Amino acid sequence: MNVLTMAWRLLTRDWKSGELVVLSIALVLAVTALTAVAFLTDRVGHAVELRAAESLAADLRLSSPNPLPDAYLELASESALDTAEIVSMPSVVFAGDANTLSAVRAVTGGYPLRGRLKTADRLLGEGTPVDTVPGPGEAWAAPRLLARLGVDVPV
Repeated sequence: MNVLTMAWRLLTRDWKSGELVVLSIALVLAVTALTAVAFLTDRVGHAVELRAAESLAADLRLSSPNPLPDAYLELASESALDTAEIVSMPSVVFAGDANTLSAVRAVTGGYPLRGRLKTADRLLGEGTPVDTVPGPGEAWAAPRLLARLGVDVPV
């Protein structure tokens, strides 16, 4: 008997018994689930890439515990790149008798390079996009910080 004929007979016998049907369905289901997870992972990756620049507030970030040399800023200026400088430090913030640890950040004009800052005139209110940063002697506080300090923002 031919090997192919024998293989065909065994295949049809297994198919009719139902065992091969269950195995085939399980295989199709596994491939479908794997494909769906791969597509989901790909879409999440693309979404993260699109939002990464906005989260950083720029396309690229240079970070140093010391001020960057002026040569870097000059090179960026010669290359027609927008720049913004940020100084961030941990600090204790006081409001009356309440205090909490916070990250205090000072930024230069033009920050953020990507996205926009939002401010609200009341705690947990709807944010309004703004094109400026706080001026010298001004500070903007995050709602979480104000809530931790128990500060009520007047309207």
